[in-house]
Amino acid sequence: MRQRAIFALASLLVALGIGAAEVAARPLSATTGNDRFPVNELLEGSESSADQCASLPFAVWVIVDGKGDCIRYYAGGLKAGNPDMLIFFHGDRMALNGGSQRAIGSYERQSPAGLERDAVLWSAQARGLPFLFVGRPGTHGSSGNHAERRRPREVKLMTAALDAIKVRHGVQRYHLSGQSGGGHITGAMLNMRQDIECAAIASGAVAVWKRVELLGGRSRDTTGYADPYDPAKEVSRIRRAPPPRIFVLSDPQDRTVPFGSQEYYVSRLVEARLAPVHVLAIAPDTGRHALAHLARPAIRWCAQGVPTDEIRRRLEEQGRRATTATETAD
Repeated sequence: MRQRAIFALASLLVALGIGAAEVAARPLSATTGNDRFPVNELLEGSESSADQCASLPFAVWVIVDGKGDCIRYYAGGLKAGNPDMLIFFHGDRMALNGGSQRAIGSYERQSPAGLERDAVLWSAQARGLPFLFVGRPGTHGSSGNHAERRRPREVKLMTAALDAIKVRHGVQRYHLSGQSGGGHITGAMLNMRQDIECAAIASGAVAVWKRVELLGGRSRDTTGYADPYDPAKEVSRIRRAPPPRIFVLSDPQDRTVPFGSQEYYVSRLVEARLAPVHVLAIAPDTGRHALAHLARPAIRWCAQGVPTDEIRRRLEEQGRRATTATETAD
């Protein structure tokens, strides 16, 4: 019921011309070290320049639809050459609250140094394979407008950023993981790229219009926009020779992305003659939504060549295991 009320509020605000309102974007802050990412830039958007982007550590300048944005990433385990690259795309970082947007999750406490420590830890867990945390547009030091998440330009920016990272770091194969809205990015990249070997989608918003239907909406995404990119509609574009290994991780009691929408995405993959592994798990948060702690090991095992059935077994075992909220960073 709460999700339906939020959806209805978002649609009403847009109809009145005050939802997803465009405001003058702030200049992007050059946030480094232990400085926390500015929440006002998350909520209002930010703009950068090619020169500023070039001055930032681990950032790529990409141009989409005639406009440039600076996409930052945080790395662990990078070497002179990185044929296999593991990537994590985080979940959405804002939500409606009483008619206005607010930061959610742990965003107000996060910093570049903290994300770098996470990436270094994930790389170590993957026996030294390089691991990147990529900031989606408008978040974690990347310029752009996070209010426009799931729209086509966010998807284009992310694949352009992977192109640039591929050239810079000598990547041959990507292994992608994503939580919630980051799962949406992962699903979109599967449709658009030929260099993905493994993908793990945790509580993913990968069937956007089915989610809208299940939340009681009509013609708009929960962001208020009517033109989201829907990964479920283009699964026929996923590489076939050979196909990537795809793991979909779901909690049937998910209160943010209804399980039925995730189940629908899996059915679309099966219809496309792919072989997704759908693992049901218990998310440890109150919303039964946070499963990132399963997505990241899934791609590291996949990159290490662990057989699919063994990965399934491990994920099912871990999905039943009690864990704490601090272990499920989204």
